[in-house]
Amino acid sequence: MLAPTRLLGWKAALAVTVCAIPILVGFTLPVGVLLSFVVRDQSLAFNSAMILAAQNSLLLAAVVTLSLMMLAAYVAVVAHHQSGNSLARAATIGSLGYAFPGTILAVGVIFAAGFADRKASGILDVFGIGYSGWLVGSLGLLVCACMCRFMAVGYGAVVAGHERIPPNLTHASRTLGQGMAGTMSRVVIPLLARSIIAGGVLVFVDVMKELPMTLLLRPFNFETLATYVYQFAKDELLEEAALPALLIILAGIPPVFRMNAVLRNVAK
Repeated sequence: MLAPTRLLGWKAALAVTVCAIPILVGFTLPVGVLLSFVVRDQSLAFNSAMILAAQNSLLLAAVVTLSLMMLAAYVAVVAHHQSGNSLARAATIGSLGYAFPGTILAVGVIFAAGFADRKASGILDVFGIGYSGWLVGSLGLLVCACMCRFMAVGYGAVVAGHERIPPNLTHASRTLGQGMAGTMSRVVIPLLARSIIAGGVLVFVDVMKELPMTLLLRPFNFETLATYVYQFAKDELLEEAALPALLIILAGIPPVFRMNAVLRNVAK
């Protein structure tokens, strides 16, 4: 590990300035503009629609994060400990959704869900069961699409954490009489807890601000903060969108601080 070098004088000032430029340009100035709109009463005030959009955003992000991280942890652990590598290859292929634009992935998900609805309707009609289709336009489809989109984030965090676990720990657990299930629950998963939390934080923040897939796949009359802001931004009503945009930022900042704290503890 490289030892840190303490800078003094003009070198320290230059380093601080260079590191502060991205924060100033990418965060401080935009947030300052949004805050100015709110302070001058040019933005929307709190209303029931905004509160409902915030609740929907938190619900969607929480469901996607919990479901994705449980799946990512299971797949990463099983793929690492099984004799073959077919599951690992399947997990790698499943992580390719992060490389696709959200709009393209949403269109593919809609076509797949529509095909499944038509096939299910045809099969159930044979038995006299009416089925009008429930996949397209459902919240479950949006959750599945977000999981496909951000699987690489959660899976990558869990795999990176698993690679830091010495193999001797699992071997010792098996030698002491623990089965694979006991080894996973008592040794591997506790050691992966910080990696799972870090990956979950990244997924949560990404889902909170995801717009294209949410806009195309959301159920009828289901608004998130991202789609709520988009309604005003597309009409160039930027001042009105300031407060809900700040709510997205406020929802994402605490998890990021928490993740940085976890990573600093891991580094120590």
